[in-house]
Amino acid sequence: MNPFVSENITIYNTDNTKLFPLLKTKQFDLGILDPPYGIGVGKMAYLKEKNTVVVQKNGNKLNPNRNKKGYKNKDWDNEIPTYHYWRENFRISKNYMVFGANYFPELVGKPFLPPKRHQFSTFLLEHPTGWIIWDKMNGGNDFNDCELIKTSLNFKSYVLQYMWCGMMQGSRLDGTKQEGNKKLNEKRIHPTQKPTRLYELLLAKHLQNGGGIFDAGIGSGSLAEAVQNLNNLFHAQYTLVACEKETDYFNLLVKRLQGKPKQLSIKI
Repeated sequence: MNPFVSENITIYNTDNTKLFPLLKTKQFDLGILDPPYGIGVGKMAYLKEKNTVVVQKNGNKLNPNRNKKGYKNKDWDNEIPTYHYWRENFRISKNYMVFGANYFPELVGKPFLPPKRHQFSTFLLEHPTGWIIWDKMNGGNDFNDCELIKTSLNFKSYVLQYMWCGMMQGSRLDGTKQEGNKKLNEKRIHPTQKPTRLYELLLAKHLQNGGGIFDAGIGSGSLAEAVQNLNNLFHAQYTLVACEKETDYFNLLVKRLQGKPKQLSIKI
């Protein structure tokens, strides 16, 4: 395995089952995991949509998908991870943070759909510690209002608002407000890509003093970019080890990390 290495970041182009045996027990402070939800998102029709028109506040009409290349049909999201995946991740990391935890029996017992926005307060009452509701502020469309993040950390569950729905992306200065300059939007290279700024906020809040991070399927590389930003701009001490088995996504994320322009420092 010849990994991509950049300062405190190491990413392997391999399946996590081949990487797990090489990693030590409790080697990492936090496993940040975004596993396949088993809902077949890699083949959904909206990923090839090219007729979406966005009307800006100034009246200009944009068709941001006009020239985009559709994602390739893939089957990586057809099934949820195996028991071996969870056992190994819990072995190598002291704590975990799992996106879409509600889909996985190993974490919640019987899987359930994420709550609607009007159900957020009830969910927080029923799950008072260790959960984060990521409110995507998606404008009431047909997509889920949120994604659930379950952790093994001991904190009061809360709602984190960060806009993320197509061209509706939150500003880095205020994620609850839409970025007005679409040239500053984060380029999507993966169908389940998470925003870099979201990872920055999560790390700054829950792993404040730096530490070792593991990701068993890094996809777009947003987590790696967040680590880069925090280390370079705030002199944080994060290290990241990750893998991505899909070679085309691996090549795209490497290109993304190598070509990332220097960003302005903003308050966490």
